[in-house]
Amino acid sequence: MNRTGSLARKTGETDIFVSLDLDGEGLSQIDTGIGFFDHMLSAVAKHGLMDLTVRVQGDLAVDGHHTVEDTGIVLGAALAQALGDKKGIRRVGSCFLPMDESLAFCALDISGRPYLAFDAAFPAEIELAAEAGRNTSAPECRPESGQTPEKRPETAPAQAAAPKQAAAPKPRERAGDIVWRDAGDGSLYTVYKNQPYRAIPMAAWGLPTECMVEKRTIHGVEYAVFALKDGRIL
Repeated sequence: MNRTGSLARKTGETDIFVSLDLDGEGLSQIDTGIGFFDHMLSAVAKHGLMDLTVRVQGDLAVDGHHTVEDTGIVLGAALAQALGDKKGIRRVGSCFLPMDESLAFCALDISGRPYLAFDAAFPAEIELAAEAGRNTSAPECRPESGQTPEKRPETAPAQAAAPKQAAAPKPRERAGDIVWRDAGDGSLYTVYKNQPYRAIPMAAWGLPTECMVEKRTIHGVEYAVFALKDGRIL
């Protein structure tokens, strides 16, 4: 049985081609424009003993979100094509994998009923943000016209003071409303009702908490959320 699949998909954000052979040798040719994503897809091919080709041209000038999301869509469709009617496969499986300082667990059911539960902490990103806060100047609030920024204490206050100017609306977290994206430096960012926000781990030193919109727990980590204008904190 020839268990292969290939698919091309082009949208306003991405142009993607994926080809895979489930009974391959673990060979891969990956080019998404995102180094870490290339590494992870190569690992999937190698450890899954499948041959995988992925070529992507995405709007990386905007961010990596469309590239990663659309690649997942095309890869999933190609996998479904390769599996065909799924006869003869073991539909469910699970694995614990210890590797260096990490322990990963995955349970999978190839049923055609999509559902994902993802629970993973990335403390290295939090440490990176904290280190950046120690080694560089913390982001500053934009003062109102004619005002001099207040001198901040060396340690962040326990609670945020009320902002002096009109507060931006707090981003709500209903299903589908908010998608927090990795900014690559340990912080997250999103856009809600045309207002950009940045979430910085509370563990980072020297945060301008007097400008904070709110505290928010995202994936088990406490963040300070700031509204942005022209790339600067309001």
